[in-house]
Amino acid sequence: MIRFSLTPLAFAMALALTACGGGSSDSDSGSDAGTDNTGTDTGTDTGTGTGTGTDTGTETVTRVSLTGLAVKGILTGADITVTSLNGSTEYGTTTTNATGRYTLAEMDIPSDVPVKVTMTTNSSTQVKCDAAGGCTWGGNSYTFGQFYDYDNADFKLTAILPSYGSETAKTLMVTPVTHLAATRAAAAYPSGATAAEVTAVNKATATLLGLDNVD
Repeated sequence: MIRFSLTPLAFAMALALTACGGGSSDSDSGSDAGTDNTGTDTGTDTGTGTGTGTDTGTETVTRVSLTGLAVKGILTGADITVTSLNGSTEYGTTTTNATGRYTLAEMDIPSDVPVKVTMTTNSSTQVKCDAAGGCTWGGNSYTFGQFYDYDNADFKLTAILPSYGSETAKTLMVTPVTHLAATRAAAAYPSGATAAEVTAVNKATATLLGLDNVD
């Protein structure tokens, strides 16, 4: 599994960033920026963005796929939902497999808008204990590496993909670090963020935590 080994300083900075974020991804209330919904759909799936740099009043929708890994410890059977940034449009849903991975294909998503992935649990979800000293849940104790049932209504992790651009397949991890970045983006741009703004927040979060990327 993929782990993020944060130094005490980086961990403290992560907590400070969360406090500075002032809110959560639940508070997304605006509409997705960078899209133009007033035009008409051409009806042709080009597989790429327009690339013309000219606003013609049409929105390019691309048939795309998305894959990634859900990491807390590894979560199996967790619900994955792909939506627009404000959650008003749902593009696809699935569950994580036995290795914590998810895959969604054949989604019709505009090429130039941010996409949010939200992971939640259900009655079939299990999590792998990733604490050296063991884990405790529901009054029970579990050893490092042990899987146990984990249905927590308060649990949610999110990640934001800035955009697909001209690509038709992307990989996006869903981790506590991506959730931190998503929370900061929602707080910084409550009315919706552009792809460039999401990219800037992701890079700033990674830099402050001493990482190359948030995912």
